[in-house]
Order: sequence, then structure tokens, then C-alpha cells
Amino acid sequence: MDDFIRPSGKNVADWAYRLKKHQFFLTKILNGRGPISVELSIKIAKETNTRPEYWLRKQNEFKLYWYLLDRQAVSKLKRIESKYDLEKPGQILEKEFLKKMEVSSIGFGAYIGLAFSSIRQIVRGKKRINYKIAAKLGCATGLGAKYWIDLQSKQDMVEHLKMRASEMDSKYPSLSKYFKASRGVGEGSISTPWVGKNAQHPGLVLYKNFLTRSGISSLRHWADFFCLGHHQLKQIIKGKLEMPVRLILCVSKAFNTTPEYWLRMQNEYYAIKETRSLNGLIKPMISKNRLSEYMCLRNELVENFLKPLGWELGQFADYIGFERDMLLHVISGRCQISIDLAVRFSEALGNHPMHWLDIQMKLNLQRILNIKTLIQKRD
Repeated sequence: MDDFIRPSGKNVADWAYRLKKHQFFLTKILNGRGPISVELSIKIAKETNTRPEYWLRKQNEFKLYWYLLDRQAVSKLKRIESKYDLEKPGQILEKEFLKKMEVSSIGFGAYIGLAFSSIRQIVRGKKRINYKIAAKLGCATGLGAKYWIDLQSKQDMVEHLKMRASEMDSKYPSLSKYFKASRGVGEGSISTPWVGKNAQHPGLVLYKNFLTRSGISSLRHWADFFCLGHHQLKQIIKGKLEMPVRLILCVSKAFNTTPEYWLRMQNEYYAIKETRSLNGLIKPMISKNRLSEYMCLRNELVENFLKPLGWELGQFADYIGFERDMLLHVISGRCQISIDLAVRFSEALGNHPMHWLDIQMKLNLQRILNIKTLIQKRD
């Protein structure tokens, strides 16, 4: 909150009065010793012209960081091996939205301004969901463009790794040791790109944080190293082209980063860009109550992960070392998902703990907003 309090020219006491909280309580939050509740995040969002999700997510990231530091010595769970291929984005679109909303492919295509044949090809898995289509799907389903972009990029990554895994290991060596020896470019000195309203294109981050610090300024050299055309690499660095999956894997291998680092950055950038270009022309086809129903933990965990993996809920609870009854309470909404449980889910299922904490955050926020709406109607 320091980034908002100091530029405002007001002290902590003034902000405590505006937020209707005691000054001591607000000081504890600023020092990292107090939690930000859902109600307080709504008040802060109104005063700072931001969204409640921004503050709740920041808090979850802070808690997760310290939890993982304490848990480094503890042995991690092995990821569950999939018996079946994970569902494709088109299958999720058909099963979770078109069928449940009782909308035909023709009607849905007409609503979002997409040809019927394109919707049919996406559902059958014959066509990728590009950034423009993802923005339209995100607006129509109410989930946002990034939800669909993440699904598609995960599918692209899996398919590419199946075909080119052995080639990647032999062709692109890791360059991180040379950077640390000559230029001091290690994990600590590379600035993390801002993710949010001012998300940066990964090509710019690649050029600024990695290529320029290598001591090799020639783009032709890097284009040859990554097996790209010089013009194509130049367009990527300028932000005019997206980074293909092959380049993301090459860059992550060469500079000792993770593919998720680049994918997340790229998905955030294009999700914001394409959603803004629609300018609110497409409205959600489902209500907020139905949206929270689709995003509930039971639907996300059981339908999207355990069923494709061929696991039952009780079997999964035993595997992660969690009581079956408590897991049932969590996914039915009676108990909240904790940091510890989010980490257990991520280690077993192979995704990030913030995925589960974000879902819990949205559910908590939606409950508070629903209660406030009911109170206002009574008054």
C-alpha cells in the first residue's frame, strides 16, 4: 500500500479514517503483520481506484512466498502421472459452457461474432484459440481472456514437448553459467516484469533483461542461435509478434528460467490488449451467480483434473495426506482452501498454488458482494 499512500500526500492516520479502520490495525497491515480481509480489500479498491482482486492476490502471493521458504526442507509430493490426455480447450468450452447454458454452436458463434465453422473446429480440437478468439470467449463466458489463453498455451506446450523434447535437450545448451561468471546476471539481478494493467511484452523483457546483459549485442547472432529469422526476432522484441512455443522453450532452457515465466507474461499482455480492443461490445452470457458455480472448487478439481487423470476424490485425499471429510468440506465451500492445501494440490497436479488461491479468493469476494447486494435490497 506504500505505493498509494506516499504519492497521495496523506499519512496513515488519514487513510485509516478513510477506510474506517483503527490506525494501529492499518500500521500492522503495512508492516506485513496483519491480513487484508475481503471487506477491507473492497474499501481499499474504492479509495485507490483499483480492484479488490489486486489486493487479495498480493496478500496470497506474500503468504505463499513465506510458506514455501519455510517448507523448502520438507519433501515434496510427486506429480500424478496422467492416464489420459488432459481435456482440450474446445472440449471444456462445449462441456462446461455450451451444454450447460443450452446454447448451440451457431448461436454462440453469432453472439461473439465468429463463424459457426470456427466454433465447430475449436470444439473438435482442430483449431487453436488465438488471442482475439480468447478475448471474445472471455467476455462471453465472464472468465476473462487469460483463462482461455492459459488453457490453449498449456495444450500447445504439451503437444510441442511430445514431439521435440529430445531435440531441445541436445540443441540448446544452458547459458546461465556464462552470464553469472562474466556479467553477474543471476536470478536476483533480473527484474520481474510488471504483470497487470501495464503488462510488458515478453520480447521486450527478453531483450532488456537477458540479451543486452549477455555482452552480445548482435541480434543476428541470437537469431541464429534460436533458429529464427533476423526480422522475426526483431519483430518479437518490438512487441509486434508473439513468442512461439518453440522459442519460449529455447529461451527458458538457455537462460535457466521456466516456460511458465514467459507464458504468463505473454498471456497477460495479449489478454489485456485484445480485451481492450473489444471495448465492452460482448457482454457475459451467464450471471455472476452461475459464474461462481462454474468456478467452484468441486468443478475445478474433480471435473478438470481428477476425472481426466482417472482418480477418485478419496484416493486423491489419501495421496496428498489430507483427511477425506475435510477435503469434502473444502470443495463444497464449507471450509476455505489454505496455503498448505494449495501447495499440496499444485505439487500433485502440476500447476501453481496461486491457481487454487485465486479461485478461493474469487469465491470469497463473490459471497461478500452477494451479501451486500441482499442488504441493499432490504434497505
